[in-house]
Amino acid sequence: MALLDQKILYFLKVVETGSFSGAARALYLSQPALSKQMAKLEQELGFSLFNRSGYRPVLTAKGQLFYQACIRLDRQCQEMLDQLRQLDPPVVNLGFTGSFENREILAFLQEYQKQQGIRLNFVQGDFEQCLHDLLRGKVEVSLGIESTYRYSSGVEYEILHSYEMCVLTSCSHPLTQRSQVDIREIAGEGFLCLSPRFGKGFYKDYMAAFAKDRIVPRIVKEVDSFDELVFSVSLGEGIAIASKNVAGEEVRAIPLQGSHHASNYVIACRKQESREEVRQLMAAAKAHFQR
Repeated sequence: MALLDQKILYFLKVVETGSFSGAARALYLSQPALSKQMAKLEQELGFSLFNRSGYRPVLTAKGQLFYQACIRLDRQCQEMLDQLRQLDPPVVNLGFTGSFENREILAFLQEYQKQQGIRLNFVQGDFEQCLHDLLRGKVEVSLGIESTYRYSSGVEYEILHSYEMCVLTSCSHPLTQRSQVDIREIAGEGFLCLSPRFGKGFYKDYMAAFAKDRIVPRIVKEVDSFDELVFSVSLGEGIAIASKNVAGEEVRAIPLQGSHHASNYVIACRKQESREEVRQLMAAAKAHFQR
């Protein structure tokens, strides 16, 4: 951010490049427009900055003193801005899919902000968007399930905890009275699942788990959000396999047994991430869930 007058910045560029033509190119100005600005600056100052008698402009004695003063002033302005920015709490941008499925960590994050004097800026998206935002640098940290980040070579993550996998059914489904369900008992059911649009890695792991269970699922509907998944289950459009934490009161969540379906909750960052605030947050989150 430049605090100096625009004409002074033009003047510094002329001295830096050694010519009006070179400065004009660097500033994307026409040479006559730049010369006009320099003439106006000299008029305001009341003395000449350049000796223009030669092939290239040469600073006059007063111009040299003015140049040195401008350099010092520009440096002081930048130092002042740096000091002022340090007074603001550092910001860490954090990607997440939604408050409902991330509720176990929200209390920790709120307390962490207060204790560490940082500000967390939450950016919401689906699984794919969270990964995309992390890789692009829109967020420095991302929360979600392991399958979202497992297949990206540019990401590293820490597992915070494992989810309890359940069968989600409508409140009127025959299985609602069961305390647990084996995967083989529901092999012939119609399944609802999150689509690849919501998360390619998630969908890949979801179908792979069925293959390991030696089941070819009858997918009756693919949806693009957890809210839509739970809503469709509540209407009796099919059953779903998901973690218990996404289930609301409108559906029943029955523990699933004998299946390869599994899900880990993780905190992720880019492998090249060097910000101390990010690394400290990652370590603190891991320590919190290991207690």
